[in-house]
Parts: sequence; C-alpha cells; structure tokens
Amino acid sequence: MPFDSQHGLNVVALLDTADFLEGLPDERFNMNNFEDEAECGTVCCIGGWVITRQYGSVYNDKTIGKGSLEVAAELLGLPVRMAHDLFYPYGLHHLITKEVAAQTLRKLAATGVVDWSHVKGED
Repeated sequence: MPFDSQHGLNVVALLDTADFLEGLPDERFNMNNFEDEAECGTVCCIGGWVITRQYGSVYNDKTIGKGSLEVAAELLGLPVRMAHDLFYPYGLHHLITKEVAAQTLRKLAATGVVDWSHVKGED
C-alpha cells in the first residue's frame, strides 16, 4: 500500500475515498450510518464506504473479531484514535455532507490531522 512516510497514512486510499464520496448520489452518504440499506441502495458513512468498497459490505468475515472501526482504520493507514475522530465527529454528524467529508479526507491526506473545523455548527 502507498503510505505517506511522514504520517503513516495510506494517502492514495484517502484521496480515492474522497473522490468516490463526491461522485455518490447525496442520498447514499450519511454520517449517522456505518452501513444501512435503503431504496436507493447501500447508504454509508466514510468508514462504511471504505470497507464496503474493499469487501462488498461492512458486515463480512474481515470485520468479525476486529470491528468496523479497526478494519476501516487499517485500510486507510490510520491509528484507531485518529479513525475514531474521522468517523465519529462529535456533534457534527448531521452537518457533514459528502463534499465536507471529501474535503476532510483531503486535508487529512495533506496534513496527517483530522480537522473538522470547516464544519459550521448551527448558531
């Protein structure tokens, strides 16, 4: 896997995921669901799409015993704590669109830091 030597991240996977999310129909991205089925098809958050694209579903033999968070973290080359910050942005889930998620993934690939500061809460 192509990892960034400075941060240990799988930069190609982060950028590829950002591109993928931007191409999704809006109704197929939801930061409140790791993976769910809807009339439109599979609906996932960032981590859910990382795993689904690699293994076909979040719920598969690769996640048994590890858990979805750990598997998605491994695929992106993230420490589990950093993956938690990326996949579970406290209090911001309802504000995160696929475009905002893609922007965060690109910032992470460039800086090695999960930064949701560009998400504006309701005043």
